[in-house]
Amino acid sequence: MRFSKMKSSITCNAFFRLCAFVLTMFLASCQNEEEHSLPLEQNQSISLFFDKKGIEKAELEEKLTYKNYHLTYLMEKTLQASPDFNEQVSKKSGKERNPGIFYFDDLLSGDIVGKGQTTINDNIRFSLNAFIDLDGESWYPYMHKIKEGKGTASLFLINSYDPDTEKEIVQGYKLDATGQLKLKYRDLSEEDIFGTNPKPEALENDVFVLGISPEDQEYRLPDPILEEGFGDGGGISNNYVKMEYVKIKDKKESWVEKADVKFEVVDVTASSLTPGDFSTHCGPNAGLGCYWDGSFLVHCNNGEVGDKRLINRDMGILQTGELAKIAAFVIFEYDSWPAPTHVYEKILNGETLKVGYRSYQSPYDELTANFHNQNPYNLINGRNLSRNNSDIEYNLK
Repeated sequence: MRFSKMKSSITCNAFFRLCAFVLTMFLASCQNEEEHSLPLEQNQSISLFFDKKGIEKAELEEKLTYKNYHLTYLMEKTLQASPDFNEQVSKKSGKERNPGIFYFDDLLSGDIVGKGQTTINDNIRFSLNAFIDLDGESWYPYMHKIKEGKGTASLFLINSYDPDTEKEIVQGYKLDATGQLKLKYRDLSEEDIFGTNPKPEALENDVFVLGISPEDQEYRLPDPILEEGFGDGGGISNNYVKMEYVKIKDKKESWVEKADVKFEVVDVTASSLTPGDFSTHCGPNAGLGCYWDGSFLVHCNNGEVGDKRLINRDMGILQTGELAKIAAFVIFEYDSWPAPTHVYEKILNGETLKVGYRSYQSPYDELTANFHNQNPYNLINGRNLSRNNSDIEYNLK
């Protein structure tokens, strides 16, 4: 995808829209009898909306507001540029096997430039770039239609997080008479949208999810073939550790999204450990910013919780021969920004193995295991290992 460099100027309309957005968030929290308030002064919070370096250092509440602001702004501009947006979505598909999913960059570039404008204005361009090169990663804003309705006032959902309850929540926005998205519901359940007695807006209108994806358009959505696993291992040698099956017992993710379960591995040979060094999967003494997203393991929606799923997923750990590994790994539910980053550490012979991951929640499991015939550090034997805790059940072979 192509993104042009942003100018630093922000128009007056954007500033006043920001003021209104911040005030709306504050009033909504009061109306819901919550004790939340914006941690920074209002004008300081507004300045952070256009300062990536500043927002990286801000509190989680500011980061969540930043995310919601740019997503709702992009949705508003999409609706303004294309009044028949809902009809278009019904006819088009972002991917043949994933109807109703679109990147805002594609929507706005096609609609705005197609109407005779040669460029997208700075405010829209900033929002399209708001999650690019942020905290060492990049995410791309998108929308996804999840429910059809007969009305004309759509409901827009954004996955968020409540620091007080330490749980992910789903917020609901509606378009007001001025063409701006306003927070209507602070925390919606799946029953509120798909249940027998849904919210009026969900019963009568289309429902969309607004979010950010950590990958490029071509790879954002899971491949159905990969979802079924590799069967016989896809030709991968038995010299490497595979996870044979997984049972997710605690989804951790909100109902509006599948749990994106990933693993991160750092492996070393016993003879290579050097006191004072540290290792990540990027190599010895690698920077910490290169390993937060992990490798795909399995997706899990609400209906798949508790299912034992055969996956035969390669873990990338050599377990035979002279170079068989010692491996530190974490299995976790990956969350996009602004979920915090964590590090699991294990010290062996003075060298620190560091495994990083990004998630709102605690990991499903974290472990350091030996896969060599010899075990100089008295670690758990990882070959043919079965693990079972309150969050996950799996085995290695």
